[in-house]
Amino acid sequence: DYNAVSASLAAEFTAHKNASYAVVYQPGVVDLPIGNYGEQYLSDLDCFHPSECGNQAFTYMLWRNLFEPVGKKTKKPDLDDVRWHCPKQGEVFAT
Repeated sequence: DYNAVSASLAAEFTAHKNASYAVVYQPGVVDLPIGNYGEQYLSDLDCFHPSECGNQAFTYMLWRNLFEPVGKKTKKPDLDDVRWHCPKQGEVFAT
């Protein structure tokens, strides 16, 4: 499973505790229920790749995850209630 490998790789690099870099797994679409949102989230070309709408959902969740602390990142988006996070001055990514 790609998600498990990605999470494991991030944990492996985090274990090194190197102050000069960080690897943070962003799980924003792990539990995205594509079936609930229909084919509008899939490409008309191959029904595998995301459509423009699907890419917007991925972008929203990645942006949201960047401001959530490690261990408390959203995995299942509610795309019926999209609320973009607008960072305040001095706010940094929670990566």
